[in-house]
Amino acid sequence: MQYKTKFYFVCTNKLEVELLEQCGVRNVLISYAFADRVADKNGFGWIRDKFDSIFVDSGAHTAYTKGKEVDFNEYSNFLRKERENYDVAAQLDIIGDIYRTKDNYIRHVNEGTDWVIPILSGNWKKALILMENHLVTDYLGLGGSQYWKKYTKDSWNVVRDMPNKYKYHGFAKGNFYAFKYGWLYS
Repeated sequence: MQYKTKFYFVCTNKLEVELLEQCGVRNVLISYAFADRVADKNGFGWIRDKFDSIFVDSGAHTAYTKGKEVDFNEYSNFLRKERENYDVAAQLDIIGDIYRTKDNYIRHVNEGTDWVIPILSGNWKKALILMENHLVTDYLGLGGSQYWKKYTKDSWNVVRDMPNKYKYHGFAKGNFYAFKYGWLYS
């Protein structure tokens, strides 16, 4: 399946929100790891009308690089509280652990944050097999950049070989061909 790729620009603080708006950016991604630097006393409401689409990421990669973990309950509460102020949210994934990532996705579905997009962590094909019976969306995230480096010589072959019945978000991934041929939805 081919899409016109939707680009999300990352903003990590209020100044970047303002700069991206001034530059005409229409879609932004905000990591939960930086939510306190982007939100004001009323949360994300102040940026809702500045962009066409706001994507909230769990901040798992940032936490991973700092040797920490994101608290599932805190993240889920944040997603519920801010629901009207964003369009897309990523589940809380566990970098490199497809089983705990799958368990977290099921937990999101069971505990009322079922609108999150599931993240395929580690070996994406294996992760998809593990998660497929639990999916409530056709929009999936391709996470865990170590997979691209560790398991493949040509990671774009992996993207091209994924089932085309799904839309994929490539976390911090992209190249000319991925966008030209619509291999990634976002």
